[in-house]
Amino acid sequence: MSYDLYCYKPKLDHPSVEDAENAIEYDEINIPNPDLENIINALLIVNPLLERNNNELNSPEGDVAIQIEIFSNHVAIGIPY
Repeated sequence: MSYDLYCYKPKLDHPSVEDAENAIEYDEINIPNPDLENIINALLIVNPLLERNNNELNSPEGDVAIQIEIFSNHVAIGIPY
């Protein structure tokens, strides 16, 4: 089990319920995003121990299990509890 945290850029200056619902709805849609590689590379610079598997980053074995999935319009972070 884990918490799923959705990180997305709101359309306005502040987050809204509509923005959050759209991020969650698009969870399964794979829309091309030219910035996807830049996002992945930035995360790998911050934590070079992350292991990449396509658009997914995972903590190394033996570390706290964190899963980061990079989608076209949001980043989902899975953290065990």
